[in-house]
Amino acid sequence: MDEKGYVLSGVGMLLLIPLMIMIPIALSLQEEGSQIPGTFVKSDVVFRTFDSIRNDIEEKTSRFADNLYNKTYRYDEASLFAGNLSNLNNNISENIYKDAYRYVVDSVEVKRNNYPMTPNIGNESGYIPFSNGIQVTYTYDGRTQDNQTNIIYYRYRITITANVTIDVIKSNTRHKEAYEYSFVTLIFINTTATDNTTAETNVRNFFNNLNQAIGG
Repeated sequence: MDEKGYVLSGVGMLLLIPLMIMIPIALSLQEEGSQIPGTFVKSDVVFRTFDSIRNDIEEKTSRFADNLYNKTYRYDEASLFAGNLSNLNNNISENIYKDAYRYVVDSVEVKRNNYPMTPNIGNESGYIPFSNGIQVTYTYDGRTQDNQTNIIYYRYRITITANVTIDVIKSNTRHKEAYEYSFVTLIFINTTATDNTTAETNVRNFFNNLNQAIGG
């Protein structure tokens, strides 16, 4: 019996070459495509976790600044002011977010960014850093005198900044981003004095005590 075959012409062979190239590519894309939904899910969870932490830090810092606005501290209440700042610092502790998202993602880190860690506290201006990324700077903004009691109040403009890097990991998906947000507020220091000399001395005592309260 005669054997019959089919011989491709040169043109026919050329037409098959693109098809031969595309078949393995298509198979590869099909295999990778089956992994895409899982990757998207992980990426979405990672970003949502990052976004939730960022929003929480911003909300706590903003609320603290609002509560501090126009607040008056007596000259002997420096430790109270230091405690208020420390509470804010503790409220954005890395451990809080580790516990909150331990079953959602594999790893959460909230680390302070590089900035000077040594406090610099003076009567006119100063800088107060805290361990978990809170930075407080302040500047003298003038003074007022009560019309009835003649007591002198010193006014300070305060900038509270959260400066951290948030790093979230789930499997092989990661979102790491530096985050910095600032709020400006005002406080007053009640010198309990009616003369300039005593008022200045009392304000100096306030910041000296503040420096001791924060371990400067």
